[in-house]
Amino acid sequence: MSQEPLRNALKAVLFRAKYRSSQEADYILGGFAREKAPKLSENALEQFAFLLTHDDPEIFAWLDAPETAPPPLTPSLLREIYEYATTLTPTWSKT
Repeated sequence: MSQEPLRNALKAVLFRAKYRSSQEADYILGGFAREKAPKLSENALEQFAFLLTHDDPEIFAWLDAPETAPPPLTPSLLREIYEYATTLTPTWSKT
């Protein structure tokens, strides 16, 4: 993929990850997209874009059990998102 389509794909991923159906998904997927998506390989970025076409409950189920995700998703990308999520402080936390 040339640079322009890659930039457009990244913009689309950043937008779709930030505006999900729940605040938790916005926080986790939007944060992952903002921090990690610019550094993802083209293949991983395509996988992340595919992931974002699914509903949040389905995505969270795959994060808990990466081996159950459909192709083209790989467990490695899902584990990376899960690991990112474990580093976050809940927005409702007072600590």
